Amino acid sequence: MEPNPMCTALSAVKVLRLEVGHLFSTLSAGVREEHGEEGREFITEIQNMLTTINQRYREFEQSVMNINIPSGSLMLANSSYLGQESSTDKQNLYSPLVRSHKWTDKVHKYSIIAHSILNANSLKKSLIFTSSFNKRKRPLSTSQNVTPQQMDSFISSMDRLFPDMSFSVSRSLAANTIVQVTLSRMLQATIAFRGLIIEWVVIKGYTESSNSPTDLMTESRYHVFRRITDHAQAATLHFAMPTFHEISVKSFLSWLNSYSTLFTSVCKHCSKHSYDCYPPTWRDFKTCDPYHFECKP
Repeated sequence: MEPNPMCTALSAVKVLRLEVGHLFSTLSAGVREEHGEEGREFITEIQNMLTTINQRYREFEQSVMNINIPSGSLMLANSSYLGQESSTDKQNLYSPLVRSHKWTDKVHKYSIIAHSILNANSLKKSLIFTSSFNKRKRPLSTSQNVTPQQMDSFISSMDRLFPDMSFSVSRSLAANTIVQVTLSRMLQATIAFRGLIIEWVVIKGYTESSNSPTDLMTESRYHVFRRITDHAQAATLHFAMPTFHEISVKSFLSWLNSYSTLFTSVCKHCSKHSYDCYPPTWRDFKTCDPYHFECKP
């Protein structure tokens, strides 16, 4: 019994793929000790592999040539009835039908893969686990609904916690609080709160004066404090906590308090006071160690 030409062609493809895979694995391994110092044996081995691959490819071409081309068109179920259409633009529908079947199979395959990935990496918007069978109403956040008396009490506690800082509170609107923080004759920070959430920070020099204590749009005229303003904006995002806003504010103020040695501390990386005419303006978020922005870890 003669072998099926289609099976012979598929076997030739498998053999060709194995030879090519062996070639790539040998190339990735590189020259080994048994190949000698000059690597001539390695080159000879690669040439022999290429010759074998060329021979296998010819065998594959010959097996493909032996496959008989079907006389009629291959039908998909009832697709033979499509040729009975009298309109010429509807008679040649077999090729588009095959492409649509392939496209549908790919969509089904990719949807299964996406479903498994999303199930393995499910995202929860709340820190509180809620069962799908016992859903409870999510409690409203009280961090934005803070009375002025509660805010004044919180600022007073911060004033006692950080003796090097002085705080002054002003309110432009009923719900928003503007806190002016002065750090030991070094700098002044204007912090805008919405409840207990820090919304905006502007850092200026100690001797700089502003037209209004609630001015949040005017930048410092010194490049050093402009750079520290950028670092402070990044710090508010780093210390932000969705449920513990008081701890977030305390962490930010503790980080800001480390700038009391802005012009006296040296960089932990290069041990220099100045780099490109800038002092160490970056403070590590965990250790509060001073670094130049170009030296930060």
